[in-house]
Amino acid sequence: MGSTANNNPSWILSIPSAAYTGSGIEPGPTPRADTSTIIYPNTLDITQVDQINRYTAAAGHQFYTDTLLDGVLQSNNVLVCEPTGHAVGLGMVVDHESLKATHFRGNNLFASSDAWSSPVVARAGPDGAVWIADWYNPIIQHNVVFRFWNPARGYDYPHSPYQIGEQKPGKGNAYVTPLRDQSHGRIWRVVPANGNVRKPINLDPHKSATLIAGLQSPSQHTRLHAQRLLIERGKPDMVADLISLVFGKAVSAIHVIHAIWTLEGLGVLPGSPAYQALESALGHDDAIVSRHAMLALGAGDPAVVRALPRLLTTTRNPRELLLMLSAAAQAPSNEPIAQALWQVATRETKLDASQSEAIRLAMRRQGSTLLAVAFTADLPEGWAGQEILEIAKRIAAGPNRAALVAMQATAPAGVRPKIDEILNAAPAPEPTEPELPEHLLAGQTIYLKACIECHQADGNGVEATFPPLVDSEWVKGDTRTLLRIMLGGVYGPIQVNGVEFNSAMPGQIHLTDDEIAATASYVRHAFGKQVGNPIAPSEVKTLRPEIEERKFTPWTAGELLKLEKN
Repeated sequence: MGSTANNNPSWILSIPSAAYTGSGIEPGPTPRADTSTIIYPNTLDITQVDQINRYTAAAGHQFYTDTLLDGVLQSNNVLVCEPTGHAVGLGMVVDHESLKATHFRGNNLFASSDAWSSPVVARAGPDGAVWIADWYNPIIQHNVVFRFWNPARGYDYPHSPYQIGEQKPGKGNAYVTPLRDQSHGRIWRVVPANGNVRKPINLDPHKSATLIAGLQSPSQHTRLHAQRLLIERGKPDMVADLISLVFGKAVSAIHVIHAIWTLEGLGVLPGSPAYQALESALGHDDAIVSRHAMLALGAGDPAVVRALPRLLTTTRNPRELLLMLSAAAQAPSNEPIAQALWQVATRETKLDASQSEAIRLAMRRQGSTLLAVAFTADLPEGWAGQEILEIAKRIAAGPNRAALVAMQATAPAGVRPKIDEILNAAPAPEPTEPELPEHLLAGQTIYLKACIECHQADGNGVEATFPPLVDSEWVKGDTRTLLRIMLGGVYGPIQVNGVEFNSAMPGQIHLTDDEIAATASYVRHAFGKQVGNPIAPSEVKTLRPEIEERKFTPWTAGELLKLEKN
């Protein structure tokens, strides 16, 4: 959440921009959170330009992140400065569908009748008090040349009476005046009535125990510094203590979250104790902890991909559901995720506007994988069925058209005419590849269902995101390496055709030995120009115990290359 100028003291991010990539959907304006924009100064001696008697230069938007002033301030209180009104407004942030609403009801934490007072940020300090930075300047807005309104002084002019030289804007529409003070400022501190504040903890980078204690401080300021210092140390000696915080029964959720992000900052390698801790935190009883574990691992992480179907179908909190849908919109194509999305899309519970946009983005991300799920029955009436047809249109006109053609024969009778109409409206390009041998058709069908969204129908992948299969050394090389990747997945940096990629591919352990073997045979033939005998299912079966022994931890490129040498 944040604040900005021009009558918008509180806004909230609904869906991250990364979720829109490649969707064909353009993000709309950032949603407002404020329910009122009127300011309540304790003086008429205020100077404003455009939004009269309203937030026009809102700044700060800091939550009260301490406990010292409990009873006066609450954790959902937000401090928004309005320097033109000489005040720090006190908003209350509450749930509003899947977003938040900020109510300003005339409460101020700070208000001054001094015409120079100009608070620009207010936040809790390490002692628990609220610290306020006062710019202390009679002129705040940059474009006072357009209007100069001050009721106490009887001003309401189209320009300032103190403008220097010509009555026109300076550089960047700036108001040029000697009244802008550039030398002075003030710091205020709001403390309890008894004057008692907390003594700050001494955070010593050479005494790691003080940093672990700092992570559990009531002060967010202290917790963040402790987190930073632990990460900057770069030593793994405190990982066990951090993991203990993640699983501690008496530890509050906020302290667990700091432990999670400290582990992330130190580096979380697949299979490591830190990784296992974050993977376990995905199932934490507190949804906020689960969310932060997901964010720390990333939407493409195999553990997150495995957890998302459960999180999507069991989450009932509107805010958490929006965040899970946004994660799904950034996750790789995956059949269980597609099934969970379709379950959410077709249940009777109505989605709000933000959730509706997020699920459309997630559905488009799953593409043909989702179509394969939806085309097992007639499409429902309403938006979900319409969105499936929109996805089909996008696929028919793109490089993955073959996937839609393959689904046409098995789609329900009521759906086939719609697919025909879509395919006819986007004629197929002339074939340039020779016809595929019959024994590879089964592998092609599975590839078009399970692999196409990331690696594309032509095997060229997605630039800077998903590596190509065409002429890839990993496809043309040791068949056991290819099978290990397909079964267990791969994670982290990997060189493909001389280009480094750094993403995650979840394993396809749920596919049968026959399906894995058929898909690998097709991939090697179609993209690696390997025309030998197809891979036998027994080769897949032989490798499955390796994946189970690793507890489904994805491989790294280094591990795979080391195995090839053995």
